[in-house]
Amino acid sequence: LEHGMTTVSSFTNVYGEPSTRENLSHIYDIMNERNEERIVLRDFSHYVEYVGLQFDKKEMQAVYTAIAASVKKGRYITAAAWLKGIGVVDKHTNVRTLYAAILSGQQYDPNPHRSTPEIELDEIRATLKTLSATWTYR
Repeated sequence: LEHGMTTVSSFTNVYGEPSTRENLSHIYDIMNERNEERIVLRDFSHYVEYVGLQFDKKEMQAVYTAIAASVKKGRYITAAAWLKGIGVVDKHTNVRTLYAAILSGQQYDPNPHRSTPEIELDEIRATLKTLSATWTYR
């Protein structure tokens, strides 16, 4: 893993492009919503579940520990651990599954519990073609 816009392993981002360090840093910044510069297991578990992955307690702990331990004396997931953690994906299948899901944007899949339903693509196309809708709706 190098500095700059270097690709990260064989993972792709939400746009289908090779993932970069910046993608990983952005994801860490989102997970670090408390600005504590470390992510504890409880918060990490929440994000893993939000992505839609179901690990049992033991598996979750193993994934967390593998990522945290990717840096010397790592007990928590820090920015450095999150960036280096992608290097252990070949040793831990669940870590690979997690990084692939998060980097590919699996958490952006349509949410069925949303208060307003997603607009179908055909409806969007029809609205864009007609001038009868207000410009703000188009």
